[in-house]
Amino acid sequence: MVRAVTSPGNKGSIAFHRRMGFQVEPGDREVDGVAVRADYDGPGEDRVRFRTDLLATT
Repeated sequence: MVRAVTSPGNKGSIAFHRRMGFQVEPGDREVDGVAVRADYDGPGEDRVRFRTDLLATT
Protein backbone atom coordinates (compact mmCIF):
# COMPACT_ATOMS: atom_id res chain seq x y z
CA MET A 1 0.00 0.00 0.00
CA VAL A 2 1.17 3.52 -0.80
CA ARG A 3 -0.27 6.61 0.80
CA ALA A 4 0.04 10.27 -0.19
CA VAL A 5 -1.28 13.61 1.03
CA THR A 6 -1.83 17.00 -0.55
CA SER A 7 -3.60 20.22 0.26
CA PRO A 8 -7.21 20.54 -0.89
CA GLY A 9 -6.37 23.62 -2.96
CA ASN A 10 -3.77 21.77 -5.04
CA LYS A 11 -6.09 20.70 -7.87
CA GLY A 12 -3.17 19.58 -10.06
CA SER A 13 -1.89 17.21 -7.38
CA ILE A 14 -5.35 15.80 -6.73
CA ALA A 15 -5.84 15.15 -10.46
CA PHE A 16 -2.36 13.60 -10.75
CA HIS A 17 -2.91 11.18 -7.88
CA ARG A 18 -6.31 10.15 -9.24
CA ARG A 19 -4.80 9.52 -12.70
CA MET A 20 -2.14 7.36 -11.05
CA GLY A 21 -4.86 5.17 -9.51
CA PHE A 22 -4.92 6.59 -5.99
CA GLN A 23 -8.26 6.71 -4.20
CA VAL A 24 -9.24 9.55 -1.88
CA GLU A 25 -9.58 8.23 1.66
CA PRO A 26 -12.61 9.20 3.74
CA GLY A 27 -12.26 12.40 5.70
CA ASP A 28 -14.12 14.24 8.39
CA ARG A 29 -15.21 17.12 6.12
CA GLU A 30 -15.31 18.21 2.47
CA VAL A 31 -13.61 21.04 0.62
CA ASP A 32 -14.70 21.73 -2.96
CA GLY A 33 -16.34 18.31 -3.11
CA VAL A 34 -13.21 16.44 -1.97
CA ALA A 35 -12.96 14.57 1.35
CA VAL A 36 -10.31 16.02 3.66
CA ARG A 37 -8.95 15.34 7.12
CA ALA A 38 -9.31 18.56 9.08
CA ASP A 39 -6.17 19.85 10.85
CA TYR A 40 -4.07 16.92 9.50
CA ASP A 41 -0.89 19.03 9.46
CA GLY A 42 -1.85 21.28 12.36
CA PRO A 43 -4.62 23.77 13.08
CA GLY A 44 -6.21 24.95 9.83
CA GLU A 45 -3.98 22.67 7.72
CA ASP A 46 -6.50 20.30 6.13
CA ARG A 47 -5.20 17.60 3.79
CA VAL A 48 -6.55 15.22 1.16
CA ARG A 49 -5.36 11.68 1.91
CA PHE A 50 -4.89 9.08 -0.83
CA ARG A 51 -4.04 5.41 -0.95
CA THR A 52 -3.40 2.77 -3.55
CA ASP A 53 -2.71 -0.90 -3.13
CA LEU A 54 0.22 -2.48 -4.94
CA LEU A 55 0.02 -6.03 -6.15
CA ALA A 56 2.90 -8.32 -5.24
CA THR A 57 4.71 -9.71 -8.26
CA THR A 58 6.73 -12.91 -8.35
